[in-house]
Parts: sequence; structure tokens; C-alpha cells
Amino acid sequence: MRSPILAVLLGVLVSSPAWAGKEDRELRREERRAAPPTVRDIEFHEDQLFAQEFLRRGPHSPPPRVPVIHYLQRSDIFGRGTNNNLVRVSMEQDEDGVLAHVFPFRAFIDRVPLDTEVLEQDAWRVELWYAHHGWFDAEVTAWEVREVRPAPRLPGLRPRRLRGPVVDVIAHVELGPESLITLVEIDGIDHVSPAAMGTVRRAKDDMEGARFDIDAPYDMADIVRNQLLENGYARAATSVNVVARPDDHELEVFVQAEAGEICMFGEVEIVGNVDVRAEDIERRVPITPGERFDPRRLEETQRNLFGLGTFSVVQIEPQLEVEGQVIPIKITVTETRFRELKAGGGFALQRDQGQIRGVGRFGHNNLFGRLIRFEGEAIGGWKTFRSDTTVLDNTMGETTDEIVQDVISGGPFVEATGSLLYPNIFGTQWSHTPQLGFEFNRFPSYQVRDVSMSPRFTYAFTKNLAVTPGYRWNYRKEQLEAGAALTADELGALNIDPSNPEVEYHIHKMVVTGAWDTRRPLLQPSRGHYAEVTVAQAGAWLPGRTFAEARLDVRKYQTLVLRDFRPVIAVRGVGGVIEPFGDDPARREIPLTERYYLGGGTSLRGFGEDLVGPRGCSAADPGNADRVVSVPCTDPSLYADADGNETEIPGTDVDIYPLGGNVVAYYSVEARIPVGADYDVVLFHDNGALWAERSDVAWGAFSPTVGIGGRIATPAGPLRVDVAYRLRDDEAYQLDRRVAFYIALQEAF
Repeated sequence: MRSPILAVLLGVLVSSPAWAGKEDRELRREERRAAPPTVRDIEFHEDQLFAQEFLRRGPHSPPPRVPVIHYLQRSDIFGRGTNNNLVRVSMEQDEDGVLAHVFPFRAFIDRVPLDTEVLEQDAWRVELWYAHHGWFDAEVTAWEVREVRPAPRLPGLRPRRLRGPVVDVIAHVELGPESLITLVEIDGIDHVSPAAMGTVRRAKDDMEGARFDIDAPYDMADIVRNQLLENGYARAATSVNVVARPDDHELEVFVQAEAGEICMFGEVEIVGNVDVRAEDIERRVPITPGERFDPRRLEETQRNLFGLGTFSVVQIEPQLEVEGQVIPIKITVTETRFRELKAGGGFALQRDQGQIRGVGRFGHNNLFGRLIRFEGEAIGGWKTFRSDTTVLDNTMGETTDEIVQDVISGGPFVEATGSLLYPNIFGTQWSHTPQLGFEFNRFPSYQVRDVSMSPRFTYAFTKNLAVTPGYRWNYRKEQLEAGAALTADELGALNIDPSNPEVEYHIHKMVVTGAWDTRRPLLQPSRGHYAEVTVAQAGAWLPGRTFAEARLDVRKYQTLVLRDFRPVIAVRGVGGVIEPFGDDPARREIPLTERYYLGGGTSLRGFGEDLVGPRGCSAADPGNADRVVSVPCTDPSLYADADGNETEIPGTDVDIYPLGGNVVAYYSVEARIPVGADYDVVLFHDNGALWAERSDVAWGAFSPTVGIGGRIATPAGPLRVDVAYRLRDDEAYQLDRRVAFYIALQEAF
């Protein structure tokens, strides 16, 4: 008897287009050809020669061959400053979404049909857009409709609706000469400070001789008004007049300023607070009644209050309707939820390691009603380490069958940290942050127990400069895993005495960190600097390990203004050294947790996390499946057992663990290229090295990488996706992949 399921499948196949008759298939093809085309993409080619050649050859001829440089000049990145996305906003003809041609979404997303009548009207809209941006004589000489190959679909799947041809629409635009701003005159600011006058003069010089943009005169008026406000003229106003001479392609801009009288700050009123005390808010308001009015004080106040983390809305309103020179200030706040609880989980797989983890976080931004901030986090789960080993049976001197065994180790792990932030500990510029931590963790060959305590004080000299002195105490115990049989050198690198599988030590560390931060905005900087200097000393007159450390981290962000195209160049350089001191060899050993590590998505991309520099490799003992032994990282096949017999161990069976180093140096360069309102393409280059000791430093050890990535703006920060490639195939990293992939909800730096 025939199966009902088989009957249904046969019925579906017979009724599908792939099994339909020839006449039915021809009918469907005709229906598809008759359906209106849909627009995949709209582009603008600002190449006069290309447009003229296109018109000469005719609309049905294939596009002419042009040199590569012409194509690059017409593209968004290397074009004459016009981004396709900017021009498209002026059109009514739309285009398909990103997923409209991607399986399986293309079966459910409506495509945008081409409307030739709307396209004719869009020619006027596009020309108006170009006129507003400095090309008065711009003309859309032709609309090129180029059919592209439609995306295939799986045989037997009937689409929800008929699909017509898919086309790209290309507007060929003859720009003509640029219209320039030849004169900028500003009246009414003779009484401002020399610094403000210099700012206005520089903006005026930049505008004169530049291509006209419809927003430029109003931007100039805003600059003038802002300088008046910063000089105390709270009721300053400006007006704009533009005189155009289209035949000469010249424009003149006139800005008239009305300053009014100099004003002063009045009383500050705070409303909307319920659980946050008014005196705690007033401490963060840098406004003094009787002081000359300055909008920068209002911005600083808003930044300070948002920084507390207790308000979702902060509105600061000067009461300009009050007559006289004294301007009262009203601050309206809306309190947010002080308590926040988050929980989540996940799993990770890397080579022959795996883990399942759960994460819980709790925060309180107004503990005891004193603006004390508490943050606690706990991570727990289970780790496993697996290795395949091949055992040869050499009974009676004869090699018999190979036996493949699995060596599985691991167990639970937990990490917990808690910190408090006490603001106003010795005044508004001082804050205190004590922190406690506990860790029980597992690695391929050893276990770790760690308890730490770290009180820190921060003094903010200015809004950009802060110094943080602190102290950190650690108690740490490292224990060799059962079955591990590492060499004496490897045990020494792990600070484990071969005669004693357990080691305990204390660290008493004094740390001073200075930070200069002018980055804006903080989540995705496009301008400003960041510099952090850290100096530390452990031991000396205190017990425990003795070493000194110095580290420097410098970053620079610069937006390049290339007409409408504004990429961000980001550069970072990091260097650090740790040096032991003292006469006691046991105290001079630097623990693994204090060493530098390099590699991963936030430092040297193209490598696994922390896998640059000194490393160790282990695998299951081919002669004893219950033992883990150390093997050469450069060539695991060179492993020799206790009797000196060489045994081949495949690289896929080797576990790599970082040993860290005492000297690190690396740099990163990124070009963040905007391709839309919320999307960036990033080209990056990383290069650096990590050395075990200062005597090992050699510049030839640097490992350069290159890569490409994407950024998508989200409320929580940029979603980052990077792909990196190692340029050098070093023998030391032959067990690593040369291509690495990273995804995170933050910039690399």
C-alpha cells in the first residue's frame, strides 16, 4: 500500500512549475515578461563624457568601456563628493530593500515597481537637489534602465506573486560649472572678544571661495550666534540674506547679528526629583548666580546630571522671557529606574574547548538615597576540554590495531565581582570605587582560585582630565589538573614548581592611572583624543611578588571633510613593559594574571583571543589516554615520549594556551567610511608583537594583519562585524587559522 506522505510529496512535485507542461511554462514566462520591472538600485553617474557617449551610442547599446579610474571617479567613495543616498532622498521613485533579493526573504518582501512617469518628475527633483548643493546648471541628461539577472529560486517552489524583470536605474547627470560663494559679510559682532572674532573670521575664510550649499549661510549664522551666546549675549539673534548671480555662478552671503545686552545667570530651580536629593543635584550644577551667561555651563550641567545614571530626561531652560539682564535657569529632571537586573546565557566552542555559561547582573544607581552606585556580576557554568588520541598496541614488540580514545576533562567555573561608586567623597571632584572579586576557573592543564580587593580614588581636574590612584590585593592559588604531565619549562612558565603541583602567592600593587579624554561621541568617536598612562609597583616594602609596570595607550580620531563624503580615521598605539626587581627569585616571578596578552577583536585582529606571543601547547598522551603532555607548538609531530620515541600528533588534537609576556607593542589604523545613515564600512590594519622578556624584543617579530568590517548603529552602540587576515605565515602560528571573524557591540577601540 502506498504511503500517504509519499502521495502528498508526489502531488506537490507534479503540481510544481518544474514538472508542469511546456505550454504552462511558456505562459508563466510571458506573464513574468509582462509584469512591470522592479527597481533593485538607483545610482547617479556624474561623468559628462560617459553620459555623452551613452547618448551617442543609443539607449539600447551596451554601456561603453571606460578606464577603471573613470569608474572610481563615479563611485560613492572616490566620486566628486555626491553620495547616492543623499540624492535619492529627493526622489519619489524608491528602490528594493536590502533583503528583497536574498533567499529566503525574497519570497515575502514586496519589490518596488518602476514608474516611468514618476521618474520623469524625479529629474526635476534631482536637478533641484544639485542646484541646492552648488551646481545651478546641473541637468539629468538620461535615465538608463539596465536589466539585471533576477535572483534564482529553488525548483518546485511557487512564489507568492509573479516576479517581473529586475532593473538598475542610473541617472546620468551633467553637472556644469560649480557656483561659488565669492563674498561673506557679517555685521553686528564688533564688540565680541578677540577669540570669538577669530573663530568667526576662520569660518568666513573657509566659506569664501567654497562651493555653494543651501545650508552653508545658515551654518554661518549659527556660528555667529553661538559666539555671541558664549560672550554673554543670551538673547542674540541673526538673519541671513543671499544674493545670487546665476549667470556668473557666484553668490554673496550677508549675515546680520543683533546681540542685545550682556546677561548673567540668575537663580537655579530644580524640579522633578523625588528620590534624589536636591543638594546632590546642586553639587553637579556648575552655575553660579551673578556669573556671566555662558551656554557651555548649561551643556556641562546636563552632561554631569546624565552621568549620574539616575535620570532619563534632563532639560535645562534659560528663562529668556524674564525681562532684564538676569536670566533664571530651570532644570527639569525625570528619574529613571534605579534598580536593574539582567540575566542571560550562552555557549562557546573553540577548537577542542567548550563551555556553557550563565550571566547575572544587578545594578543600583541610588543606593541608600545617596547616589551610591552598586554593580554586581556573576558568571558561572561548565567547561570541557577534549582531545583525541591514537594509542598503538605494541604488545610483544608487534604493532597491532590503532585505538582512538577521547580524553575529556573540565568541570564547573564561577566568576563574581562587585563594586561601589561613592561620589562626592571629598567634594564634587573626588569619587571612591571599592571593588571585590572572586574567581574559580579552569584551563586545559590547571585550575585557578583568585580573591581580589581593589579600592580606588578618582580626582577629576577638568571634564577631560582625571587621575586615579588605587591599591589592589590579590590572593591566588594555581593547581595542576589531574593527569597533566607538562615539562619543567612549561610548569615554570605557569609559575608551578614541578615538585609541588600547587602554588599560592599574594600581590600587593599600587597603581596610578591618568586619563585625558576628549572623544565625541563616546560610543562611536569621530573626533578627539584619548591618552591613558598607567604606572604601577607591586611588592617592595609590601609582601608578595615584586615588579614594576608602565603602560601607554594613545588614540586619535579625525573626521576628514571631503565635500559630502566624511570618513573617520582612527589610530591607536599601545606599549607596555613589566620588569621584576629584587633579590628573591621566588618574588621576582610575574604571575600569568599580571602579564600582557595580545590578539583578538580589540587588539591584534587576525589571531585568536590572547594567542599572540609566548604560548604553550598540550595534547593527550598517545601512550596514556589519562595523561596530558606538552608538545611543540611549531610542529606537534616532533613530540617524543619518555623513552625518546617520536609520535605524530595531528595539529587538530592540540590545545593552545597563552603564556603572556612582559613587553607589548602594537598599533591599529582604521578608515571608517559611511555608506548610509546608520551603516559604515571599515578598512583596518593592525600590527604588533608580544615578547616574554625585555631582552627578547626584536622588531622583526611584528605580525601585520589587514581586514574589512561593517558597523550598524544601534541604541546600545555600534554592532561591529570584522574579518581579518594575517599577512605573514609564521611557523610559530601554523596551528592557527589565517582568517579570523569577530562580532561585538562596540568599536574595536
